[in-house]
Amino acid sequence: MASIEFGVIIAMSLFNPVVATFRLKHIEHERLSRTLSAWQISSSLATAFLTLAWGVLAALTSTRIAIGLAGLLLLATPLLLLRAATSRDSAPVRTVARGERRTRPLITEEM
Repeated sequence: MASIEFGVIIAMSLFNPVVATFRLKHIEHERLSRTLSAWQISSSLATAFLTLAWGVLAALTSTRIAIGLAGLLLLATPLLLLRAATSRDSAPVRTVARGERRTRPLITEEM
């Protein structure tokens, strides 16, 4: 069991910086500081909110139920990735003027 947890931690430690680098390369230079600030704020708020929500859930039910529900939600996240992949494939590609960076939107209106 410990080897599975170790593998997941290693995979996450490799995946997160690669995805962040990919996303930052596709953002216009003028928006980098705004994007990084938004990521920092939203990450802190999400951590605080989810900690509070699962603490309340554990207090109302039991710790085991709260952990089980969190596990089920984590197992359901690949379904969200499938939806994002299909909507991104149908996203329109905008034309690029001379000298402008070619970027593809990471988040489309359909999401």
